Amino acid sequence: KELGVKADVFKNRMSLTASVYQINQKNILMNANDPTNPDLLVQRGADRSSGFEVDLAGYLLTNWQINASYSYVDATIIMDKDASLIGQRKENTPQHSANLWTRYNFGAKSVLKDLGVGLGVQHSGSKVPWFVRTFEVPAYTLLDMAVYYTPAKSNIQVSINMNNVTNETYWTGAQTYLRLFPGAPRNMMLTMNYKF
Repeated sequence: KELGVKADVFKNRMSLTASVYQINQKNILMNANDPTNPDLLVQRGADRSSGFEVDLAGYLLTNWQINASYSYVDATIIMDKDASLIGQRKENTPQHSANLWTRYNFGAKSVLKDLGVGLGVQHSGSKVPWFVRTFEVPAYTLLDMAVYYTPAKSNIQVSINMNNVTNETYWTGAQTYLRLFPGAPRNMMLTMNYKF
């Protein structure tokens, strides 16, 4: 079930999208966490995820772009053979997550007229591991940056992106305390785009 709205705001410079939803899943197959039989699956009766999302995209100024989003998810176990799990948080699902990316292109009258810069923040809330509930995978926030070079009267754009600028150690999820999934350390990416 989902209900959403979309609107153009700030004199049509920005697009706002918002939705509320509820997703019900039944008869879910999950790994049984049996070391002697790693392919063994068990069935969970039902999960329910309720929440809302908000996205904002557009231009604050002619040469200043922004994309922002926020999501809240209340993901709950509704039915399970283990009665102690009923009403508990669903595994590996953050309640809160948010993203912000902004890009500024220097004006045509600027000495830096062919350049643009970008700055982004990603946030993910804490998560419950798949197979144990004795700890939570901690929340994390990442900082990303970019520099763009687009020569005037050219169809080429060259960009350098640096992800996880602060080299944050973080975990995207976990099965147990001994099986956590690490996120990428600081890294850089060079790309070139050509428009036909």
